[in-house]
Amino acid sequence: MDKPTYTIEQCDSDLLGSTPEVEYSISFDEAPRHLLWVSMKFSGLGANTVSWPVWTPGSYKLREYSSHVGNLVVTSEKGTIIPHAWTAKNTIEFESDEMVTIKFVVFAHDRTVRTSHVNRAHAFIMPGTILPQVEGLQDKIHHVDLDFEDMDWQHCATQLSATTVDRQGKPGMYGALNYDILVDSPIEIGNHKLHTFVVNDIPHEVAIAGYGEFDTEWLNEKLQHIVTVESEFWGGLPYDRYVFILQLYPGMRGGLEHAKSSVNM
Repeated sequence: MDKPTYTIEQCDSDLLGSTPEVEYSISFDEAPRHLLWVSMKFSGLGANTVSWPVWTPGSYKLREYSSHVGNLVVTSEKGTIIPHAWTAKNTIEFESDEMVTIKFVVFAHDRTVRTSHVNRAHAFIMPGTILPQVEGLQDKIHHVDLDFEDMDWQHCATQLSATTVDRQGKPGMYGALNYDILVDSPIEIGNHKLHTFVVNDIPHEVAIAGYGEFDTEWLNEKLQHIVTVESEFWGGLPYDRYVFILQLYPGMRGGLEHAKSSVNM
């Protein structure tokens, strides 16, 4: 059997109706305390190794994301607790060949373009800071259930693909063709200002979170002009949708580029 072709490119249509090998769920009920409750499910491989990244795509420095993880429990499909061991600062190992669930809490109170920050007003998630990988399943389809229906938030901006047609920008399931695409896909959820424009029949989203007086229409117009000039220069655009995430917070700065989005603070 030929080995499947690995990719770091994804179209929204690739994930419609897809079935994941790894599924995460993120709960925002304790966002005012800067806490995220995360659960992940997958079919055990016998000897299982699960680890948090020590890196963020595009930011070249060793990180300590697993230090923000606590209350971790591994259970079987029947609810039986499965013993696990921390074999490194960011890695757990356990034995199981059945469907397992790992549940844990993450403290997310670091406001930069490469880390996760949640409070009662919004959630900004860099998936690699909170979602671990399963060794042996990195190249499989991953889904993330963003459960923010009980929060007073209206929008979700992310390059991740909705798994059903009507879920884009709303609570529900989003997906990636593999783990690398997942961790390269920042997520902004809240009541940010949202604009759209189209270049070459390709939609572009502009999500503006934060504070201050600014002309959003002017910004949207200038971004559209930049994309149009770049498209003419290069002879097209290498994506099916793009997301600009802008975060306007006093005294903050930074920028990080991703395959189909960028975050600028």
